[in-house]
Amino acid sequence: MLDLYPDFKSKLITKEQYLALKERYENSIARAKKNIEDLQKQIAECGGGLENNRFLDTFLKYHSFEKLTREILLELVEIIYIHEGGGVEIHLKCQDAFALAMEYADKNHALISDAHPISTHAVEVI
Repeated sequence: MLDLYPDFKSKLITKEQYLALKERYENSIARAKKNIEDLQKQIAECGGGLENNRFLDTFLKYHSFEKLTREILLELVEIIYIHEGGGVEIHLKCQDAFALAMEYADKNHALISDAHPISTHAVEVI
């Protein structure tokens, strides 16, 4: 925070200016503290963000696999439904963590692709 009092004491600003600026700075500080508090709550709700993302940790463990093995399937997939007509529905373990990882990936694509290159070729299911 800018130190306004010396300017007031040396008569560089009036008392009214001093009080107005002081109030403005105090309000800015209060808003910043509230924003920090809100962000800390969001981080806590996300389980620490991507640093503690179980799905992402597991996915990165297998990021370059060429064949879908039973081990990988058991770690990443909760249940698979096969519907009449051929539709397939896959429920991942840690679905919220997966959504958080995907959101992070969308926002930070360049950062992720440099740090963890992921193969984009087809995966063979065994």
